[in-house]
Amino acid sequence: MKIKNFLSSVIPAKAGIYSDRFRIKSGMTMALKTILFSSVPLITAGLLIWKLSVRSAATVQPAVSFEAKVVGVGNYAGDSLTASQGQTVRIRFHVENTTAGNTIDDYQVSSVFDPTGLKGWTKADGLEKQYAYITLNLGGNGLRYKLGSTKFARYDGTTWIFEDLADTGNESEIMTTYHRAALSGGANMAYEFFYDADVVAMPTPIFNIHSSDQPLFQVHNDTQNQPAGSQYAGTVSANPGDELTFLFWVHNNTWGSTAVNTIAKISNWPGTATGAVTLTGTVDADNSDPATRDVQINFTSPSTLQLIAGSTLLFGQPTLATGGAYNGQALGETVTTTGVQIGQIGSGNISGCWDFVTQLKVRARVAGTATPTPTVTPTPTPTSTVTPTPTSTVTPTPTGTLTPTLTPTVTLTPTVTPTGTSGLVCQNLDLPGGTTRGVGENIRFVCNGAPQSSVTQCRFRFGDGSDELFDSSCNVFHAYNRAGSYDVSCEVRDSGGSWKAANACGSRLEIRPGATPTMAQVVPAATPRTQPETGFNSIWFGVFAIIGVGLRLLLII
Repeated sequence: MKIKNFLSSVIPAKAGIYSDRFRIKSGMTMALKTILFSSVPLITAGLLIWKLSVRSAATVQPAVSFEAKVVGVGNYAGDSLTASQGQTVRIRFHVENTTAGNTIDDYQVSSVFDPTGLKGWTKADGLEKQYAYITLNLGGNGLRYKLGSTKFARYDGTTWIFEDLADTGNESEIMTTYHRAALSGGANMAYEFFYDADVVAMPTPIFNIHSSDQPLFQVHNDTQNQPAGSQYAGTVSANPGDELTFLFWVHNNTWGSTAVNTIAKISNWPGTATGAVTLTGTVDADNSDPATRDVQINFTSPSTLQLIAGSTLLFGQPTLATGGAYNGQALGETVTTTGVQIGQIGSGNISGCWDFVTQLKVRARVAGTATPTPTVTPTPTPTSTVTPTPTSTVTPTPTGTLTPTLTPTVTLTPTVTPTGTSGLVCQNLDLPGGTTRGVGENIRFVCNGAPQSSVTQCRFRFGDGSDELFDSSCNVFHAYNRAGSYDVSCEVRDSGGSWKAANACGSRLEIRPGATPTMAQVVPAATPRTQPETGFNSIWFGVFAIIGVGLRLLLII
């Protein structure tokens, strides 16, 4: 009070001004204090909540058993199972996640079956996939998924809690890769995924009737890249000397069935020159009706077709018993006569499922007389011309061997047209970004030859049943619409039309499920975390920095 009275007496005219300024400054100070004291706890609490929500993915593989049993008979088996018609087989994944704190953000399970066996795989967050296989002995019968039988079960240490999983069409969700989130880790923590399938009389295989199937039989003109974009078609035109590729794309649409002794054949193969030809591709099995499709080839001049030796190649994994996918398995040269057996080598079996799509590729060369084009014949240019000028006529009397005077000789140097680059090799297949990618990701493929300047075209095979891709830049993109492992390869072509392949020009791609689920129960794959979980990190530094700045402002004010 004394100080205030003193100031009022010394500068009475300014007293009101100073008093007002003091009140304004005091009010601002109190408001700022209120804002700081109320906001800092809120910011700190928000950061703490965010911090607790962002945790690392699982780092320890859970223990997994892939097993099957006959319902009501015996126990689960993990190696092989025998069942008879009329019985029901239960397939399950038994998962034990006993490491405390090892919560799995995204757990994936998937399985496929055919009459020869069951195959399953699981994947926890960023850890490696775990695969398992069970051999089935069904006595010549097949399997059919039992609608509404898929379940998820969680064991909390004392009780199993069951949950029904919806079907996707006529399949189990597990057949299309099922995702589950937040599988906690700890003592006695266990989980199960399972579904049932009935053993039935072998269903009848049916080829290529699904709306998403590619045509059974198509053709592509490799020389002209026709149709554009390296796609196959039902009709192409061709010149003498062109090379064509014929494609059989075979999908057994019947789940749980096996097409037995499957044969592919091309009929109406021309034996004499013609202006056009219609070829019929046929796929038939002992236990199915034949499927056929025609292609049309229009020749620019009368021609025939010559099968290229060694070009009848098989691709795909026709059955689980195959043990792996064929990636260019050479077959016989009888595709245009009696046909060739496709599917599993030795049996010709093709199981029913998208996983078992099988391709056969056959190459041929157009043989005929090309349309005449003007040919320039070089005119010899002699190096010298001698024209004798007689001065008199002499009748010689031979006295020995006469040596003729000069007969000009003209030597022509032909122009050589290269027929190929014999030194070209396929150097490597480059996959920028690595070999582990996601579903739907636009993946770049670069095929390199040595020397690269000798490469005229590259051919890419993506291993997913899609068409081969031809490209002169040798730099292409491709996306996969299903998760799985795919064998990819490329070849380079020289100026003479010869294709060069090498082991270095092949690789295996691991395609993981994308971040956008296609089912209601699907949970997006966990986003990789780079923030460490322990220790003083940048988040806590930010919290304390905000608090420190606030306290400093309070002291200044």
